[in-house]
Amino acid sequence: DYYQRWWGSDRYFEKLEQFREAAVRAGVPLAACFEASANPGVEWGDMTRLPDNGQRLRQSVYTSLAYGVSGIEWFHTDMVFTKAGALTPAGVDVAAINREIAPLGRALAGLTSVEVFHTAPLPAGTRSLPKEHWVQTIPEQRGAGVVLGMFADGEGRDYAMVTNRDYRDSQTVVVKLQSKWLGIPPWYTPKQYKYAVDRFDRAKGAWSTVASSSSVGFSYVIPAAEAELFRVTTTVSAEGAAEGWPVPAWPPGAR
Repeated sequence: DYYQRWWGSDRYFEKLEQFREAAVRAGVPLAACFEASANPGVEWGDMTRLPDNGQRLRQSVYTSLAYGVSGIEWFHTDMVFTKAGALTPAGVDVAAINREIAPLGRALAGLTSVEVFHTAPLPAGTRSLPKEHWVQTIPEQRGAGVVLGMFADGEGRDYAMVTNRDYRDSQTVVVKLQSKWLGIPPWYTPKQYKYAVDRFDRAKGAWSTVASSSSVGFSYVIPAAEAELFRVTTTVSAEGAAEGWPVPAWPPGAR
């Protein structure tokens, strides 16, 4: 565990990188423990709930999910429940977050965490999104940036979780899907492909279609401290030409 609201956010993502790497190497699920109160004074006995406690906790949870966290624990009982067993004000925040991520948790269950990237400003110890990566996320300029968590399932489908690092403001994020085969040597036949994109609707607990083409770009307004999960199904024809799509010129620019 690493309680970023008590111990500082400067190393938070660096710690997530380390925790994820250890879990991937060991082949075990990754769980995380979060402070129920974002007030750093808790360690000195100040139990005051901060006005934006829920948003601060929400940012920790959603960014951790992008890192492949599949188990969430809250520290500690006295911060969540009163002695009579009722929820504390911080406990109300915790309960709300648990309810809203439950459908998302079911969608993420069984997926394998593949990669995690960040956009600028780049937190310490993290990786920037390479320009040649087939999923590109473009957040608002001067914003706090986003986390891109890439996942895969056992049926060959890809998943992209785009998380807003800003717990104060929403961000409009453009998502672009480019070729998975950028940079292939010219003696290989270019791949002909189609992407079918679905977005997970947390309110309905179901997938809805976003787009279907070989070159996809779309945008979403991601609320403060929250995330959007997209599923991408790639279809490549065996002959190198997807039905309904022309064979491109090769090398690029040739007519």
